Amino acid sequence: MGIDYPSKWVLDTHNNEATHTAMETAMTTTTRTFGVEIECHRPAGMTTEALAALVRERARVECYAEGYNHMTRAYWKIILDGSLGYATGCEVVSPVLSGEEGIAELRRVMNALEGAGCKVRVDCGFHLHVGASDYKLRELRNIAKCFVKFENFFDHIMPASRRADANRYVLSNRSRYGGYTDLAANAAMDAFARARSIPALISANQNSRYFKLNLVPLTKYGTIEFRQHSGTVNADKAENWVRLILSFVEQAAVARPRARRGEKNLTPAEEMGRFFKMFHVPENVRAFYIARRRELHRDGTAQ
Repeated sequence: MGIDYPSKWVLDTHNNEATHTAMETAMTTTTRTFGVEIECHRPAGMTTEALAALVRERARVECYAEGYNHMTRAYWKIILDGSLGYATGCEVVSPVLSGEEGIAELRRVMNALEGAGCKVRVDCGFHLHVGASDYKLRELRNIAKCFVKFENFFDHIMPASRRADANRYVLSNRSRYGGYTDLAANAAMDAFARARSIPALISANQNSRYFKLNLVPLTKYGTIEFRQHSGTVNADKAENWVRLILSFVEQAAVARPRARRGEKNLTPAEEMGRFFKMFHVPENVRAFYIARRRELHRDGTAQ
């Protein structure tokens, strides 16, 4: 279940050309805010209160167990998640995070969860919210258009359970426009381009939050949610997803995505290379996803 992050958390983050060069070879420098929802299963017999206490101790963060709610907090919270089963399922929700400090804090929490014996199954997800209330409609349209244009890329770095429409809670943003062909991608891009308001942009995405790119939080919270990542308590997977998406959002907002013409003939590696270049993905993140794609497609079982 999703927790949305309010627009007041968004900071001014547009990078200049010098920063872009640094981002391609080093760490993510943007201070754009983000928040995560970590769906996982705690060890049998461990209460959410016990898990929160462990996270407080090992990750050195404020973390408390609460009843199910959609309230935003200034601390980490752990709530039960009925969609995962109340016996062991839970959702670990972050406060607002940003910059390298935010990523370091996320890593500490992920390591604490993994060390506590938390596990993920195919029913779990790792949801990422990105602050976007500073963006104008044109920039938001660009982000949506870029996502559907490169949805094949995102599918290639996810396990089979998170591709196309395999999961009803993580649906394709382009398939309602005709599937995964160039024509479908262009039709989706055209629909987003015609939106003359944020509600119209959300309507072009079927007014539902159960999409890989969820636009519903924009009107109330000023955030965009990326729901596609499979469940994980692995710090490296979490960090690289955050860095990839932050680079994507920053660059997609100012991009001029063109219609796809014959690009269905690109190999996955070529599509990945085009994505990395267009969205200024840092080199360390590129290396991670090159290896990750190979792992996922070697036998189709990686999670």
